[in-house]
Formats: sequence, C-alpha cells, structure tokens
Amino acid sequence: MGGEVGRRRGGAVEQAYAAFGRSADLIRRYLDGIAGNGGPGTAPPPPAPTAAGPPAAPPTVGTWRGKTASEYARDKGEGIGRLSPLGRRKVVREVDTADEVREIFDALAKGARRIDPPGYEGMMIMDAEGTIVGFRNSSKSTKDDPALDVRDKHRNIFKIHVALKET
Repeated sequence: MGGEVGRRRGGAVEQAYAAFGRSADLIRRYLDGIAGNGGPGTAPPPPAPTAAGPPAAPPTVGTWRGKTASEYARDKGEGIGRLSPLGRRKVVREVDTADEVREIFDALAKGARRIDPPGYEGMMIMDAEGTIVGFRNSSKSTKDDPALDVRDKHRNIFKIHVALKET
C-alpha cells in the first residue's frame, strides 16, 4: 500500500511541477515580447486571474432603534421597555405586546445566522458581533407570550418578556 500512495503523491508532484514549468515558460515569453527580445511579434498577455466573484460585502448587524444586540447586552437592555420586577437573578426587560417582542427579534436578527443549540426551545441567531438572540414562543413567567434571551460574547445577559397582565 505504501508504494501505491508514494506513486500517487509522486504523480501529483510531477503534475504540479509540469504546470509550474508551463507557467514559467509563458511568463518568460511574455516578458521577452514586451522587452523586444524575442521572436516574431509580441507574446500573448498572461491569462487573467480567475475572479472568485465580487468582493464580499461587510457583514451586516441588525439594529432596533439604532442599537445592535451587542450594545443592548452591554447596557443590560437599557432602551427596551422597562425594568421588570421578575428579574431576580437576571435582568428582565418588559414590553407591552408580543408583537413588540417579535419586532425586536426580527430587527436584531437581520444579517445574523441561525444556530441550533441542543435543548433550546425556540429559534436562536448569532450576529456578526458574536451576540446571540433567542426567541421562545413562551416562557415560565409569561406563559403564552414570547420572550427573548440576549447574550453577548462577554456573557452580558438579559431577557425581554411581555409585561404580565393584572387580573
């Protein structure tokens, strides 16, 4: 088996060496042609490099009311709704409607990629800054209303819930 692998490797090396030699000959003829040192006429120009497509656009990061998810995470959600009394261990921000929760998620998710961590009961995205925003259809505290979980790469965390209705 070792001999066969050696022959395959040797064949690949020989092919690469031959391609290099052809490229070197083409470049030499081109340079001779533009310098006026060689044969009849000028050598053809070297082939244009193959383009891989248009340059990549910079990654986009979604914003809501002018701030990214990372900026909200750093500020513990300041600027989103109001501080909730539910946040005993983590900061919880309250908004008035489920539609507002969805609007915030959709805005912050622009340009992000979906990730699927095991055990997360909802949809989760990660933006170009490394901030994760998770959308859950319900939470323990708000029952049938959606909630967001936001965490940046520095482990700043906060949640967004719909305010509980007084009954």
